[in-house]
Order: sequence, then C-alpha cells, then structure tokens
Amino acid sequence: MPSRPSFGFNVHGCASGNFGEAVVLRSTIRVLLERGYPVAIRNFETGDGRSGQDLTYQDLYIRSRRDQPYAVNLFGFNPPTFMTLLGLEWLAVPFEKRMNVMLPAWELDVLPPLWAEVFDAMDVVLTSSEFVAETVRKALPDLPVFRVYTAVYLPETIAPDRARWGVTDDEVVFFSAFDVTSDMRRKNPWAAVRAFQAAFGAPDAAANDPHVRLLIKLSNARLDPAYDGLVDELEAIAAADPRITLISEQLTYTDALSLYASSDVFVSLHRAEGLGLVLQEAMSLGKPVIATAYSGSMDFTTPENAALVDFELVPVEGLHYEYQDERTGGNAKWAEPSEEHAAEWMVKLATDSALRERIGAQAAADMDARRAAHMAGAGFEELRRFAEAYDPRGPVHRAKAARIRHMRMTAAARIPGRAVRSAYRRVRRALTSRSM
Repeated sequence: MPSRPSFGFNVHGCASGNFGEAVVLRSTIRVLLERGYPVAIRNFETGDGRSGQDLTYQDLYIRSRRDQPYAVNLFGFNPPTFMTLLGLEWLAVPFEKRMNVMLPAWELDVLPPLWAEVFDAMDVVLTSSEFVAETVRKALPDLPVFRVYTAVYLPETIAPDRARWGVTDDEVVFFSAFDVTSDMRRKNPWAAVRAFQAAFGAPDAAANDPHVRLLIKLSNARLDPAYDGLVDELEAIAAADPRITLISEQLTYTDALSLYASSDVFVSLHRAEGLGLVLQEAMSLGKPVIATAYSGSMDFTTPENAALVDFELVPVEGLHYEYQDERTGGNAKWAEPSEEHAAEWMVKLATDSALRERIGAQAAADMDARRAAHMAGAGFEELRRFAEAYDPRGPVHRAKAARIRHMRMTAAARIPGRAVRSAYRRVRRALTSRSM
C-alpha cells in the first residue's frame, strides 16, 4: 500500500489577484510557510484583468493537474467556482486520497443550498471570521469548522500624498473604498454620502463646511455592466457636491494604501462583511474607522478602536447573483446602518483631532496584535492535529469523496462535449499563462 502523503498544502486558488479573496489566500500562504508547512500552489486566473497583480509566490506554482504532493487540498475560493472547475479541470485531482479543505468568503447570515452541499463534501471548512463560522455551523452542525485569524500585511513604507488626491492640509478627509463587483448595495456608499451631507450640510447649503472632504475609491467600477446604473448614480451625486471626489482609476496596492494614508477617517457603512479587509488596512495605518457594528468586521472592531454605528436588520436586497432569494432560499438579512449615528460620529471626529489620534492609535495596535495571532497559526495547528487523527481511507472521508465524485459527473454532464473541450482548453491556457 502506498505511503500516506506528507502533511502540507496543495493550495488551489487565485494567488495573484488584486481582490479580497486573493489577498486572503496570500496571507494564508504566508502563515503556512512561516509555520514551516510545505506548500504547492495551483494558481488560477480570473480572465478579467484582476489576476497577475502579485506574483510573490510564483516560485511555488505547479503546472500539472496530477502534481498534488501533499496531504491537504486547500481550496481558496467559493463553492460556485469549485463547481465550475470541477466539471472542466479537476478530472485528475486526487480528492479521494487527500483531505479536502475550503477557505470561503461569504457575507450573509444564511448559506445557499449549493454552498451547504459543497461544504458538506469538505473534510474541514476554515473561516476568516466568527460571523462566517457561525453561519456555517448553523447550516452544518456536524462539519468541522476552524477559525483562522486572517490579517493584512502592508508594505513597510506607505507615504501619504494629499496633494496628489486634491486635498489640502486644513481639510478633514473622510474616505471610503470598495469593489463595485462585490455588490454596491452591500457596500452601501450612499449611506456614507448621506451621513456626510447630514453632518456638514447639503451641497447647496450656504452654511456647509468647506473644510471637510469625502473621497470614494471604486475598484472595478465598469467591470460588470449590472452595476453601471448604480455607478452612474454615485457619479451624479459627486458631481453635485464639490466636497465629494470619486476615484475610479486602477491603482497599484502601494498607491491605494497611499490614498488611505492621505485620509483622516475611514468610513464603511456596509450592510454585511464576511471579514472587512479594507477596514483592517485603514486601521493598520492608524486611521479611525466609522463602521457598521455588524458581521465579520466585529471580529476586530471594538468601541475602543473604532466608531461603531448602530443598525437594524432588514431583508437582503442585493444585486449579486448569490444573494438572490432563489439562491439563498430566502430569509437572509443584513444591516441597515443608522446614517444619523454615522453623521454624529463624523462631526465628533472632524472636530476632535485628539479623539481621531486616540482611536487610530488603538486601531493600529490591535491590528499588530491580530497579525501576531494570525502568524501564530493556531487554526492551522488545529487542522494539523485533526489531520493526524483523520483517516483518509475511513468511511467518513470515503463518503465525502464519493459526493465530490458525483458532483464532478453532474457538473461535467451539464456542459455539451464541444463546450467542455473548448472551455477546458481556455482554462488550461489561463492556468499555464502565469506558471512560466
């Protein structure tokens, strides 16, 4: 009988992207390597320009579908992507002979049935926040779920450059940033605009405050036409208020962080966050954040390190395909933050520089502590102990692998033969394009 593969991680995911899922994957790889675990990376490209932005770990990329040398398959993306690739690419991935683990990104308080089906076929699910962990546990109480304290790791030197962004030293700059394709209704930039105007006057008011500014950074602003109308709406609001500036140009990570560093207060009146990486970035730079007191960001925001905003739970009305009732099964809720409460915080922080400094300093210290906890790798040590006691030849794993095998056949059967071959060739080209 062949020997059991050595403990280590065959990481599947977009390891080079400039979006949240990819950032989480790279920070995970960083911890695995720091803890001494061997890693091989099966890098995937998105095909829409968001990949190939960070090649830090390209020396670990593997090209062969059969080259899965370690005991754990770690999938750094969500079930819909898993199902797509299952029918096109993974005809040779040894699911049966490896422990299968998923590190997903999710934002709602219920799991879509497809997600629950895929999670239930995993041996373990890792989550980056307690909010997501509880959502998974509620749906699948018998599934092993381990927490990993995902953190952000910034370049050593980030220089503010207020002149570049058209702001002066005597302005208090509020700042918001989000990826349009992550569902603008979930990110909720209009609440930040309305709170700002409630705090400092409407654009046509004679008494409005000229010493404040709101910068809003949109990533992938025109990538998905489904959001064009909402982007147009936001652009019209900004055009009517000279204190509001939209920034939609593509920036390098360093330039984006320079933009954050050039602001005074970060604002995230989100309706839901699975984690909240942008908040972590701003807090790491010592910026006070005004944030909805709900969902994944509550893992690291407290009354001491953030300006937390009251909310009420309301039914989800998002645009993202996965948020629709026919996908979730209905009954999903998310937060509606209080714009009045947010406006009160804006006034306090605009008029009290000592308060800004105190909250920002605590935020930076707490982000340092979170990075230390992440780097300690307790969740991965827990996973290692679980793997040592887990029998990949036992009935539990065999049943899970059989479910994946059935999913693979079902996924492949949905695609006509010519489409399978064509799609397979496209995937293969994408997979190898960054492997050289």
